Amino acid sequence: PDLAIPEFEAALALDPTNLDAQANLGVLLYFRGEFAKAVPHLRIAVKSQPSLWKIQALLGLAEHHLKDGNEALTDLESALPHLKGEKVQLPVGNALIDIYTAAGDLEKASGVASGMLESNPTDPTLLLTSYRLSSDLANQSMLTLAVSAPQSAESHQVMAIELSRRGDWAAALSNYREAIRINPKLPGL
Repeated sequence: PDLAIPEFEAALALDPTNLDAQANLGVLLYFRGEFAKAVPHLRIAVKSQPSLWKIQALLGLAEHHLKDGNEALTDLESALPHLKGEKVQLPVGNALIDIYTAAGDLEKASGVASGMLESNPTDPTLLLTSYRLSSDLANQSMLTLAVSAPQSAESHQVMAIELSRRGDWAAALSNYREAIRINPKLPGL
């Protein structure tokens, strides 16, 4: 990289439209950790040839490192569907999960995790991420139900399920009975 970077810079001084030089210089700067310098070169390459999915993925990751959330989101979302089986798929997916989670969009984050699990079904980090997101979604739904319909049959059924998981069988049974009393036709009872 130390020898190649000046060569690509020289090639671009002669011909700024050289797509290979733009892309390669951007990639080298990215992997050197010089994200601010890499972004313009990667962006030019992607604008010149939008089907450079790995280059767009690196562009999105560089933007994510630079905290340019909107640009990163656009580039990462565009690239991810085209990265099945590529090494860069995991960091792109993880960056998207970070962005979605920070924005409070747990459903999108969970969708990304599920999609990545299709390619990597036994990856422990992905499995943990999927578990965490599913738990967060369940907790969010439970809280919304408790606030919006605290005395509903559904609310009592959710409480019963949670109490059963904790081994509090008497309280769970009481909540199941209350749910049945309120709505005997509630599915799952």
